[in-house]
This record gives sequence, structure tokens and C-alpha cells, in this order.
Amino acid sequence: MSTSRKTPVIVAQLSNAVAGKIFGVSKVKGGNRFATIHVAAMVVILYLEAKKAQAGVTV
Repeated sequence: MSTSRKTPVIVAQLSNAVAGKIFGVSKVKGGNRFATIHVAAMVVILYLEAKKAQAGVTV
């Protein structure tokens, strides 16, 4: 993705509860029979003009 200093962006920091409400609880909780993983926090970067988004998670 190519961006420049003129590209308008929105950066959102989401808690586990908010990320669950936006993306669905099954997307912020997962794992297998040995371990359960919960997303602690999420950062979403929206590139408006490019109509693209990036998300990063902390578990």
C-alpha cells in the first residue's frame, strides 16, 4: 500500500469489548483444546482515499 503525508488516515485503538462489538466475538476469541486466546487490544488504521484498512492485535 502506498501512502503519502497527504493521505488522510484514521487510527482507532479498540479494547477487547469494542473490538468484539465491531468484528464479532468469535473474531476476538479463539484457540484450540489446549489454549484459549483473547485479544487484549486492537489498533485499526483506515486509509480513507485508498479505501484500505490495516489491523494489529495484542493478545
